[in-house]
Amino acid sequence: MYNHSLISLYVHFPFCGRRCRYCDFFSTEDGTASIDGYIDAVANEFRMVIEKNDLHASRIATIYCGGGTPSLLSPRRWYTFVDTVIKKLPFAPDLEWTIECNPDSFTEEKAAVWLDTGVTRLTLGIQSLQDRLLRFLGRPHTARQALDLLENPILTTFNSVGADIMYGLPGQTVKAVAQTAVRVLDSGTAKHLSAYELTIAPDTPFGKHQRLLPLPSEEDRITMHETIREIAERHEFEQYEISNYARPGHRCRHNLRYWMHEPYVGLGASSHSYLHPYRYANIADLRRYILDIKSARFPTAYTERLGTEELSREAILLGLRMPEGIGEDRYRRLTGREFADGDRGKLLEKLAQEGYMVHTGGAWRPTSKGILIADALAGKLA
Repeated sequence: MYNHSLISLYVHFPFCGRRCRYCDFFSTEDGTASIDGYIDAVANEFRMVIEKNDLHASRIATIYCGGGTPSLLSPRRWYTFVDTVIKKLPFAPDLEWTIECNPDSFTEEKAAVWLDTGVTRLTLGIQSLQDRLLRFLGRPHTARQALDLLENPILTTFNSVGADIMYGLPGQTVKAVAQTAVRVLDSGTAKHLSAYELTIAPDTPFGKHQRLLPLPSEEDRITMHETIREIAERHEFEQYEISNYARPGHRCRHNLRYWMHEPYVGLGASSHSYLHPYRYANIADLRRYILDIKSARFPTAYTERLGTEELSREAILLGLRMPEGIGEDRYRRLTGREFADGDRGKLLEKLAQEGYMVHTGGAWRPTSKGILIADALAGKLA
């Protein structure tokens, strides 16, 4: 029996005041009237998941409330959510509980409520500190609002605060990326930085007009990534994943559990779950999600059973995105195989000679040169 004594919980809040032009996560601008019904459905879904998977003895190790915009919830609705959903299982003693928060929907009253209910960590959706770029992205906040939030002393009462920024944006320069990263980290408030390269999905407004977008060149995007890493290192942040940097003790443990194939339950429309050996996703439809739960049906869009090949590919792909690399013992436990056997062993030696990989401490690790092409390396090694 796979050990589900500790699980992670992701809750998707698909409500936004305004949808960003690049976003392909499931969200709606018209659903605020459905929030109460949605919270009730999420509570019932969690009850159904606990019963089906016999999670009664499990404890929650990490919680991540994402979206959409979780910070849109009023204090009353937040207390209802916590009482009806979160309290269904006990917390681990060192619980990490994160909320994604946008500068325009943050209030000190909400922050006090989050603290009162046990939230330990905020992730601030800043993306850029250039108003021109924020308007182009369709972001609902200004650079001034983001900077004022970073300076708000109530943030220091949380265990950790992270900031999300983006690079590779239309019309963005290396200088603009550097200015945003420096101003965010100079604030001293953010102890974690996520720096994501823009990915254009075809069904987004950006995707429908991609040919018209003045996107930075590949060379400039690489320079932007390297610039962010250098700025993070100067501020004593360590890169622990290709897009994530943190001060010591401030890594996002929730994300680490994803990357290490630890069990997690996703609640809400479009959320994903992994309870070994199955991974499944919910439908990305607010109305159908609520109706399915009311009818005591699981709102499942798809289910897959992970075999050895899938686990091997994912362990390689995720391991190469982290400086710790692919631990040989862990790979053996996960797949029942040796990582450096046969032709793969020869390829690893070649990649080491070329400066992309290094073998140390029982793990094959990407070098700083290798982590830049992590996906390409994974394609060769999987």
